[in-house]
Amino acid sequence: MSNNDELYKYVNACASQVRKSDKVTTRKTGNVQVTEIFAMPSRDEIEAAADLQFVDLHFIEIAVNKQLADQGRALFIDWCDSYPRPDRLAEGPSYIELGGVLGDQGFALMVMAVGKILGLWSILIPKMFGIEGAEADQMAGVGHVMISGYRAA
Repeated sequence: MSNNDELYKYVNACASQVRKSDKVTTRKTGNVQVTEIFAMPSRDEIEAAADLQFVDLHFIEIAVNKQLADQGRALFIDWCDSYPRPDRLAEGPSYIELGGVLGDQGFALMVMAVGKILGLWSILIPKMFGIEGAEADQMAGVGHVMISGYRAA
């Protein structure tokens, strides 16, 4: 796939971002007050769908319609197989690295979730290692939300 246009259409058709907290949260990190705005629906606000699966990506969840995801599986695998740095995709990049390739970290989280639902990789977040709270937030903020690595399907 020479550009990401088809990938964007496919992923946006089968996945959506879902907030895990209030729309606006405020916290203090060191000497800085951080206000986060999650301008997306909560799980409660999403219409029920028969084939909707939720993937936890620490900051947010991604709702993926598995049936729609399966329909575009070949396109997604084509994108993975033509990734600019296949060695990096195989090593398990973070959402920060994928965001650099895709141009948007939020979209990178969606791509990560779709790949997980398609069974192409697992998602690694601090919670999986028993780390929660402020330490988990700090770890996730520097890139410890990643995929386990892609192997050609």
